[in-house]
Amino acid sequence: FISGVEKLAGLTLTDPVRCLAREVSSSSDGTNDGVETKFSESNPDADQFAMPAGLRHFVLVVPWKLRLVSLAAFLLLKCQYHKNGGKLIVFMATQDCVDFHYRLFNAVLCPDDEEYIIPAHASRLSLFRLHGSMEHSERESVFHTYSLSKSGILLTTDVASRGLDLASVAWVVMYHVTGGPVDYIHRVGRTARAGGRGKAVLFLSPDELGYMDLLRARAGVNFEQLNLPDLMLTSLYHIRNTKRRGDNKFPSCATVEESTSRFSHLFLDAVTEDPVLNPLAETAYTSFLRAYASFSGELRQFFTFKRLHLGHVARAFGLTATPKDIASRVTGRFRGLQKSAKPGKSGSRKRSADEDTEVSGQLAPKRRPEVMGFSQPSRQNKTKSTKPMDIAHRNMLAEYGL
Repeated sequence: FISGVEKLAGLTLTDPVRCLAREVSSSSDGTNDGVETKFSESNPDADQFAMPAGLRHFVLVVPWKLRLVSLAAFLLLKCQYHKNGGKLIVFMATQDCVDFHYRLFNAVLCPDDEEYIIPAHASRLSLFRLHGSMEHSERESVFHTYSLSKSGILLTTDVASRGLDLASVAWVVMYHVTGGPVDYIHRVGRTARAGGRGKAVLFLSPDELGYMDLLRARAGVNFEQLNLPDLMLTSLYHIRNTKRRGDNKFPSCATVEESTSRFSHLFLDAVTEDPVLNPLAETAYTSFLRAYASFSGELRQFFTFKRLHLGHVARAFGLTATPKDIASRVTGRFRGLQKSAKPGKSGSRKRSADEDTEVSGQLAPKRRPEVMGFSQPSRQNKTKSTKPMDIAHRNMLAEYGL
């Protein structure tokens, strides 16, 4: 192959120069840019990285039905009730998840000063969002404002995991897992930059703990475990010290279990009562399930769609309806958008399969929800199941609005 290329170069180029490239260690101890690269003898293709010394890794094991309130409690603890909380980045699976949580947390965790009273020492949360479907000017504005802020919470997708230099990020929160060890390394690389200190926390359900072992084996990550009951003490403090203006006294709450339940109902009520939040929650829920179903290869053994309790996952999006009803409504809204977008007879043409997958920048299901894991398809249904790699490819394209 090389000799053929050299012959072609000799025929077509004038005075060609041949350049050879190879990896050279930048220091005598085998490190490159402060990150040591090793190669496993059992799997020479798998890179193993020694993380920066200033980066600490944590894992929070939490069931799906408590995941939403756990994230909210974590954000309150690190940003609202912490003097030097700094900036946080929260990685989520899809654009729909980012949009939903951004509106939900603004409604529940960032109440109006004229309506609610919070402790005097508490800081107001500053929320930002960033994903590939936003206008370029809006993305630039968010990036600039967040970069200059001393504190704030950025809800984002993997679009922010590479190529962005964000200074003074104290915590990276991996709320949803979307990839393997390399993706994890890029995500946590948003903190502890240039020899600084930083922390990363990984949210996992009890069925997903094998992923932690994979990161330990491939990337040399040593995790410290966060205690869920201790974290939920934040919800107890928040409930006891937040009240509506005009109320005579602060709410009475005796136990962490009681405060967690009441905290959860704040989100459930917000989603149920808000005519905009409810469809956002349902769309985010179905988009997350599609992303979760797209895991392939070695990751599928840790993130198995069949092991998901769809009702508990729905609770993580503030939804109380059954998964089948949610899927039916989302499909109905999608079909309504399809009908309204159809051209007239004069300019009508058959829509391609690729065009049907995207409406307003969102990846849409191509079949009835029952075929996507909400219930088993009947034998008479001859629709071929979508390959996980195809779903992953479409999710990646949808992230950048393609």
